[in-house]
Amino acid sequence: LKLAVNPASAQKAKVYVAAGTYKGDTTAKSAFTMVEGVEVYGGFAGTETNLDERDLKNNRTILTGQDVQRVLFQPNDFTDSTIAVWNGFVIEHGMFKEDDTHEGAGVYLRDYSALVNCEIRENTSKYVGSYGLGAYMGNAPHSVLENCLIHHNAVAKNDDGEYVRSYGVGVYCSDGGRIVNCTVADNLSYEGESAVDFRWNDNVMINTVIYGNKNVDNLGESTPSNNFYHNYDVDVHHCAIEGGAEGQNIFGCSTNDFNEDYSPKAGSVCLDMGCDYEPLSSIDVMGNKRVQGLAVDLGAIDGVAKKFVLVFILNITDVNGILRT
Repeated sequence: LKLAVNPASAQKAKVYVAAGTYKGDTTAKSAFTMVEGVEVYGGFAGTETNLDERDLKNNRTILTGQDVQRVLFQPNDFTDSTIAVWNGFVIEHGMFKEDDTHEGAGVYLRDYSALVNCEIRENTSKYVGSYGLGAYMGNAPHSVLENCLIHHNAVAKNDDGEYVRSYGVGVYCSDGGRIVNCTVADNLSYEGESAVDFRWNDNVMINTVIYGNKNVDNLGESTPSNNFYHNYDVDVHHCAIEGGAEGQNIFGCSTNDFNEDYSPKAGSVCLDMGCDYEPLSSIDVMGNKRVQGLAVDLGAIDGVAKKFVLVFILNITDVNGILRT
């Protein structure tokens, strides 16, 4: 994969990646590196001729850190004309090396990058003071996570057999980052920490769902996590967050609103409750049409469209003056 992505930078090309599991050089700190101006797309069988033919659900394109290195890394800020896009991947089994900065075991983003239609799962850290085990966004006000399913990222025990404290075990944003139509669920953090952690300024979250995340202590006991934390004013609206949060159009939710595959159930508070925005993709993380109802749903997966039945009641008075319905 690296052999395809690096030469593409000269042409600012698009790279299409066939289904399969891709690994990097395990001596490196990161398995894969974003290249400025290159768009990389997964979900292909290998016979397609255009992007619309790919099948994200059945052609799983997996990037793995093999539990020894970070998965995907952006080395520096890009520009608005050289934005990097990675779309349609499963990013899993990232783990920091001891001599690395412990930020973003799954993916580390700087400014002007986009991670779209990706599943970020089972990334971890055994080092105290780690940030964003699923995804880390640092000084990235023009970067975005869109339609991403972020789940089962978790703190691990260190060499002394104790769990370590990590911040934003699902997503950590510091001084800029946008989270749009994502689902952050079933992540595991150490005592008192949150699944999504916003620090400082320029952080935005819309149409996103956060629920079912847990804290663990060194006795192995788990309790519900704080789900969402921020220390400055942030732009958060049209979200469903278990336990609630400050913001405009924030809805409470629970595991009862979702199926096992993280899609919203019929009658879920998430259906048709999203706000309009300019999406980077017309499909969700599973390849479904992004808007199936009256408006975009909250979260990474669009649910079944609501069906409405119009009933007309006609009242008629007959010749005897009796009202008939």
